[in-house]
Amino acid sequence: MKKLVLFLFLLSSTLSFGQASIRGTILDSKGDGLPFVNVILFNSADSSLIKGEISNLEGQFTMRPPSTGNFYLKLQLIGMKTQFIYDLNYQGKILDLGKIVMQEDNSVLEEVQVQAEKPMIQAEAGKTIFNIDANLSAGSGSAQELLRAAPGLFVDQNDNLILEGRSGVQVFVDGRPLNLQGDDLNAYLKNLQSDQIEKVEIISQPGSQYDAAGNAGIINIVLKRDKSLGTTGSYSHRYTQGYYPRNNGNLNLYHNRKAVRLLASVGYGLNQSRNFMDLYRRQNNIDFDQRSFVHSDRKAYNTRLGADWRISKEHSLGFSVKGDLSNNDELSSSRTPIIPDSSSTSTQVLLSKGSTENESYSLFSNVYYRWKNDKNQFGIDLDQGRFSAQSATDQPNRYVNDSEELLLSSRHYQMATDREFDLYSAKADYSRNLGAWNINSGFKWSEVRTANDFNFYLLDSVRIQDPNRSNLFDYREAISAGYIETSRDWQNWGLQAGLRYEHTTSKGQLYTLDASGDSLVQRDYGNWFPSLSLSYKKNPLSQWTLSYSRRIQRPNYQNLNPFLYQRDELTFYQGNPFLIPQISDNIRIGHLYRYSTSTSVSYSYTQNFFAQITDTVGEKRSSLTTRNVADTRSLSLSFGSPFKHSKWWNSYVSVNTFQTWYIPRDISFQAVDLLTVSLYGQTNFNLGDNWQWQISGWWSSPSLWGGTYRTKSLGAVNTSISKSFMNDKLKVFVNFNDVFFSSPWYGRMSYGGLSISGTGGHDSRQIEVGISYRFGNEQVKKLKLDEGGLEDESKRVN
Repeated sequence: MKKLVLFLFLLSSTLSFGQASIRGTILDSKGDGLPFVNVILFNSADSSLIKGEISNLEGQFTMRPPSTGNFYLKLQLIGMKTQFIYDLNYQGKILDLGKIVMQEDNSVLEEVQVQAEKPMIQAEAGKTIFNIDANLSAGSGSAQELLRAAPGLFVDQNDNLILEGRSGVQVFVDGRPLNLQGDDLNAYLKNLQSDQIEKVEIISQPGSQYDAAGNAGIINIVLKRDKSLGTTGSYSHRYTQGYYPRNNGNLNLYHNRKAVRLLASVGYGLNQSRNFMDLYRRQNNIDFDQRSFVHSDRKAYNTRLGADWRISKEHSLGFSVKGDLSNNDELSSSRTPIIPDSSSTSTQVLLSKGSTENESYSLFSNVYYRWKNDKNQFGIDLDQGRFSAQSATDQPNRYVNDSEELLLSSRHYQMATDREFDLYSAKADYSRNLGAWNINSGFKWSEVRTANDFNFYLLDSVRIQDPNRSNLFDYREAISAGYIETSRDWQNWGLQAGLRYEHTTSKGQLYTLDASGDSLVQRDYGNWFPSLSLSYKKNPLSQWTLSYSRRIQRPNYQNLNPFLYQRDELTFYQGNPFLIPQISDNIRIGHLYRYSTSTSVSYSYTQNFFAQITDTVGEKRSSLTTRNVADTRSLSLSFGSPFKHSKWWNSYVSVNTFQTWYIPRDISFQAVDLLTVSLYGQTNFNLGDNWQWQISGWWSSPSLWGGTYRTKSLGAVNTSISKSFMNDKLKVFVNFNDVFFSSPWYGRMSYGGLSISGTGGHDSRQIEVGISYRFGNEQVKKLKLDEGGLEDESKRVN
């Protein structure tokens, strides 16, 4: 592996390739560089907006058009006269405009605003950009609702993200991994307001510079930011009333000087929720009719600090720190009548009322260095993270007769879990440019150390630890990676090709109290991950892309832990230390018409697909575990387009359809092949006087969850109204979510000798009232913290 990394670095440092672009330096009348100038590129043929950039602190800008052609530039900055540069004939080579002098405009009394409207959907090399603006949203929905509208993206009944028919999506914010998963990720996306989002980048086929983890690619949420020196901030608060109340707030502060940028933010969430699940299980000629409810009271706090110091024109240093603290208390209640075939009524009823106290914290830090000149870029990232979680569960189980008047038997359990995760990462990336070519290369090393201490207790007259169910699970994993990637543009074509190698070693050690169940699982393997993207722009209004990538989805660390976690007397969850990663080969063809209508077709083949499987344990008990059950083939078709009916009325429609075929590896796995269609639509009305009204809805046809549960169709209708004040600095809104309470799911499955049908959901019918306010210098450029190296590792801790 060391030889591979050395080879990649030597190769990239000796080759002389370049990056095609339009560049220049913007100066004032005194010859000083002008920072934060809006540099906007337009197509000469139809004056459509192509893309925009902002000049750096020295007044320099670099812009890479998506294709060759004739363009013109528009330069804008408060206090300076707007300037146009016409007749730019870009032929896929460096077009250096040299020094551009802007003149002061002493007559300017108010801020100059760019009137050009970005297209809703844009295609760039390797990604699709979904721009969020006033025409798309009234600014009062959540990020989760927003993602339902994104081209190729599907959100299932458990709020899992599925991109072009594939699960395993990695979520980034401002180019960095979000480090959240499962319920924590869903809570974040629900709390993030759409009016804070500038755009969503959908990277369905990530290039070789990205970690190979994640079968379905990357969703990068880019937050809004301002554009010049000074101090600014924002505060938002939202009150939600469902079955229980929720409160969420966030404060952001930004301070920029010419050489130093600072960021500080703090957020909080005080959220109560109600979840329900009804499961009808048939096992060994016995029926179990379970009804359960969970009341969750979650208090969460987060903070983020960052700084960026530009040492000189070419060198910069920075750091970022992100911390989260959470406390979640749960009260659960379930009732399960047990009805054997020999009886027409239940012979006994299991009553379980439990409580769980969860506490967790995480702290992730990143230190980085950047060097950049006209031909070279080099960066180093050092990352360290820690996640700690403790939980204590009290679970009494009472068996009573059908009328619940006679106690037949009882069992009382308690469980205590302590999980510790330490993550370390170091990476370096180098890029060299010359002419029309660009070469990128780099390496990354990461290591994860986890310790899971599980203690199971039986309560009768005294508290006794069960040595057969208590254990300690230690897990170590190290990944070394190296990559090389090249790209170039010529005429109407663009090419990007890369190759990445990742070598993984892991060791999982299980210790039991009596040493009878001790086990060791070790792995040592390496994989190559090629990627290729070819783009063709027939004309400014029609763009085609063809891409291929290979990806890997490693199991979550918790899924590898073999200890048994009991949900009630009859059901439990158990990890699987023998899970192996699933690997996917993905091909995609995409088309973008008039910068707005997006269509794509993709195909994926996945080996060793793993899913959560419910299976029988003895006569009455069932277990939920994750297994490698099949290979899969997936085919998907996606379409999305906006419609502008008038100046005050516009709409958007997105259609995603996919089908997955399963090739079982487990003879007990009963595969179901099913075509799934999901629809999203919204219409927006500008009512005048800064009032906006939006109606939106989503619908999913019958679909599959985990390859085993076949669910019925479901959907929701939402509506919102908002009004802005004080030149859009202050906004208030009211949302009505899931008006008809149509989002609860219903599903059924069969596995081996077990069949289950059930329904579930949460208090999704809600009313929300919110407010957001921006203060300070409205032209401060917010700091975008640099991307660190803990991309995949921190996402797998939950």
